[in-house]
Amino acid sequence: MAEAERQVVLRPEAAGRHEAKYLVNEDVARAIASFALPWVQPDPYTVGPRASYEIRSLYFDSPDFRLYRSTMDGLAERYKLRVRRYPGCPIYFLECKRKNRDLILKSRRKLVVPTMQDVVSWLGKAPLDDSEYVAQATRIGAQPVLDVGYERQAYVGAYHLGTRLTFDRQLCFAGVEDLEIGDAAKDWRPVGIDGVVLELKFFRGMPGWMQEIVRRFGLRRCSFSKYCLAVQAWRRGTPLFSR
Repeated sequence: MAEAERQVVLRPEAAGRHEAKYLVNEDVARAIASFALPWVQPDPYTVGPRASYEIRSLYFDSPDFRLYRSTMDGLAERYKLRVRRYPGCPIYFLECKRKNRDLILKSRRKLVVPTMQDVVSWLGKAPLDDSEYVAQATRIGAQPVLDVGYERQAYVGAYHLGTRLTFDRQLCFAGVEDLEIGDAAKDWRPVGIDGVVLELKFFRGMPGWMQEIVRRFGLRRCSFSKYCLAVQAWRRGTPLFSR
């Protein structure tokens, strides 16, 4: 029997969080991290000299890839379903990440089971009122599509509640043919982007030090979906579906 916690909506995210994404080269990423040090501190879960940790997310979608298409079509209101895990941690986090124009709202439910296959089996038996994730997954008949992984260098704001500065590197993906295969044995393939994904995350208005980063380094905001990039990279080698 799975040990589980009820759905938890992170606070103050009930009001919505903003995320600004940029693609920068390695030199600029290091310069930004150095510049930001007076206003941030390493995320408490990071390790090593680069203050980083590994992230793995199994994305779910409908058989006709409805969630992928909603992002590619630029719908103002859309959502993603993923099961996030951190290598070496026996906990799975079921996340429903919704975007309403410029606002990001995320609900997360914790599940403790041995393997990802157990997560999928649990989803098939969970009552509809268990969490937002279960309700949305059931509504569209969601199923596992792709595993996405990367290294995240992460900092949290020292003075502004909820602010985060993250750098994502080594973005890769793997298929989901066997959900009981461990991460180390999977065939991880690079997505093929050239650069580091920088994200500025904040509630309400962007703090002044983040605004200064954008100005000083001449950053140009971009639309960036790790899930969609992984699907596109997989499609280049494996026909997934026809438009």
